[in-house]
Amino acid sequence: MKKILLILVLLFTSNILYAGQIKLSCDINLTYTPSVEELPQKVREIYVIDESTNISIYPLSNPGSLPMASSHKYNPTNYSNQNKWDIQNKYTINGTSYITSVIIDRNSGQIFTSLQGTNKNGLVLTVSGNGICEKIDTQKKKF
Repeated sequence: MKKILLILVLLFTSNILYAGQIKLSCDINLTYTPSVEELPQKVREIYVIDESTNISIYPLSNPGSLPMASSHKYNPTNYSNQNKWDIQNKYTINGTSYITSVIIDRNSGQIFTSLQGTNKNGLVLTVSGNGICEKIDTQKKKF
């Protein structure tokens, strides 16, 4: 009886740990300024980890072009609600200040991203993007 109870507890808690992880596939058009060049990008994988008060959004493909966002790191501002994930972060690395923003509408699938970097000389580079995301069913395997 104790073994069955232990197995049920382990199964139940393992499902809870992964319940907040969502995998997305997104088509995003990125615009780089000051060059004002628009480049369509296929972002194959974005992970959204939504665990009640902690939300993290991580691009796994093209990570240099797209910002990540976290509600518990990098001086966060979390505007998320049940209809959207909306996180902004501010941080400095090697003298360059960054402001990042990721907004994903959970109903329409629209994504808006922004990464602005300002170096110590005042030079500003902005990468902004928008597009559409679809949820990937991780239970269905293609191979």
